[in-house]
Amino acid sequence: MTDFIASVAVENTTYSFDRIFDYAVGEEFANQIEIGKRVIVPFGRGNRKRQAIVFKLKKGETDSLKSILSVLDKSPVLTKEMVRLAVFMKDRYFCTFYDPGTLSDGQRSALLWTERTVEQPHHGGS
Repeated sequence: MTDFIASVAVENTTYSFDRIFDYAVGEEFANQIEIGKRVIVPFGRGNRKRQAIVFKLKKGETDSLKSILSVLDKSPVLTKEMVRLAVFMKDRYFCTFYDPGTLSDGQRSALLWTERTVEQPHHGGS
């Protein structure tokens, strides 16, 4: 069946096992799911309930995927810019995809400023 797929960052994954995981979005959550919202997913062989943050939404084949169990937030806890920042941080620093979602608003703002400053070329003169 072709349906919505949520690509999520799962809490408490080890750094070496950290990646984005795909989950089917059931019809009951189709109108609630958004990038940046927290969800509960069954994770691992034991299907332990884990919190995750939605990083991407796409359409695709969902027959082989586990399904999201619930959506925790009415509005996103991370903006799309903050999700991009989490990917930047994973690539640049020793952290998981999920870690930036646990930062305070002030810490996120400082990191967004740092990312913008680092990525802008220096046009200094003498």
